[in-house]
Amino acid sequence: MKLIALLILMISSFAHAAITELDLIRLLPHSGRGEGLDFYNGYLWEAEANDRILKKINPETGTVVKTHSSPTLYPESLTWIAPNKLLHIDFKRKDVAVGELTENNKFKFSLLGDLKSIGFGMAKKTSTSFWVTGYYSNKIFLYSYPGLTLLKTLTTSLLNVEDLAWDGQYLWSSDFRDGNRKLIYRISASTGNVLSTHKIPGSEVCDNVDGIAFNGNEMFITGKNCPLYVVEKPY
Repeated sequence: MKLIALLILMISSFAHAAITELDLIRLLPHSGRGEGLDFYNGYLWEAEANDRILKKINPETGTVVKTHSSPTLYPESLTWIAPNKLLHIDFKRKDVAVGELTENNKFKFSLLGDLKSIGFGMAKKTSTSFWVTGYYSNKIFLYSYPGLTLLKTLTTSLLNVEDLAWDGQYLWSSDFRDGNRKLIYRISASTGNVLSTHKIPGSEVCDNVDGIAFNGNEMFITGKNCPLYVVEKPY
C-alpha cells in the first residue's frame, strides 16, 4: 500500500512538473488590469479592476463592444450562473453581487450575501453551485446558489489560486505567485491535485495570468497587462 501511495505521489508530482505549451489559435489585443473572464451567449465578459467596469468582448477580434459599471470597489471576478444573471465578487469585500441583465441591456445589481472569506476567482459549476478561490490562498471552495452554503473545500499545491474556469470535469486556474511564467493548471475537482501544467505560447509579457474561460474547444486566457490568448483546449 505504501508503494502504491508513493507511485501515485510521484505521478502527481511529475504531472505538476512537466509543462506543455498550449497551441495558439489567435492572439487578440487586450488592455487594462484583467481580473476574471467568463463566456456567455457568444461573448467574453471580463471584470476590469482599474476602471470598475464589466467588459463585453468580441471573442473573434478582442474588441470591447460594451461596458457596464460595476457596483463593487474593485471588480475581481464574475460568472454567469443563469440566463441573463451573473455573480460578481470584489477583491476588498466578502459579499457576492447578483447582476440581472434587463431588457434595456443594463444590469440591475442586488446583494446575494457573504462568502466565508474574500474570493479571487469564481466559476459556475451547475445552476445551483459555483466555485470560488480563497483570498491569497491555496484553497478552492464550492458554494451552493443561492443559499451560499459551503459544500466543499479543495486544497491545492498552488501558492495563490487565481481566477477559475470549469470545463464540466476539471477546474483550471493560475497562480498569482507565478509572475510572468504564464502557467495554467488543470486541477482535480475531487482532490484539488494539480493534474497537468501548461504554458501560454509566445514571448509576450503577462504580469499575472488572471482570466480563463471556455467556449467549446477554445480556451481564452488573459490577465494583468496581457494580450488575450485563444488556444486549443488541451483535454
